[in-house]
Amino acid sequence: MTSNAILKHKFIVLLFLIGSISYAQEMRDMTASYNRNELSNSNLTIEADRKPIGCFEYSGYVVSRETGDPIVDAGVELKNSDNVLVATIRTNKTGYYSFTIPCNGKSKIVFFGEGYSKESRIVKTGENLKSPSINNRIYLTPFESLVEKEGSVEKIKVDPIFFDSHKSTTVAWDKMTLDKVLFTMLKFPEIRIKIKSHSNAGGTDVSNSVISYFRTKAARRYLILQGIDPTRIERANGYGTERLENDCTDGLDCQGQESANGSLSDFIIVSN
Repeated sequence: MTSNAILKHKFIVLLFLIGSISYAQEMRDMTASYNRNELSNSNLTIEADRKPIGCFEYSGYVVSRETGDPIVDAGVELKNSDNVLVATIRTNKTGYYSFTIPCNGKSKIVFFGEGYSKESRIVKTGENLKSPSINNRIYLTPFESLVEKEGSVEKIKVDPIFFDSHKSTTVAWDKMTLDKVLFTMLKFPEIRIKIKSHSNAGGTDVSNSVISYFRTKAARRYLILQGIDPTRIERANGYGTERLENDCTDGLDCQGQESANGSLSDFIIVSN
């Protein structure tokens, strides 16, 4: 091969190498540019799909159901749909609270105060921002308004449940009294009670004991059927004529209200 042919061959090889390097560099630049565009488009998609954090303001006042007075330093908890605590605040001296509720979900707001019942509200939101929901008044029931004391014994405050002689079934107005017990136990889920009942002396000791026994069981059964955990009712005892609160005794002819006053039930708080 002549020297000119050799030089020509080398020149062609050099051009090929230069072209290959340029092509490789161009491909790298194109790949980098494509990746940058993909990343930018991905960010734009994320930004487009991102929902606003705060959907609307939910505010108002926590007050006493008994007096209507504001409850200072009441606790207000915000929980998400999984019942996970998101935030906790306290009411100010006017009982005021304010939360920003997240969008596109279900939130639970729990209100509570020392010596008061616990209340909750469920707030559902969509994807769009909403106008503020203000002046939401939350009423908490004071524990002391639902109980009474006889010496060192603390009882749920109810009208005595009077029964017809020799009947263990309750009538409609007795159900209203049981509903007061139910209300107290629902509003204060930490309390536990025992039920006691005694009967008038219209029959024998045995019959009165049986009657009072079934009365306490009927009251206990009603509370459980309404959703009260059975473990919160420690005892349900019937005492027959052992603990009468009137002057009726076996052998005496007690009639009317005097006899009825010997047939009642108490709901005694054993822990809270």
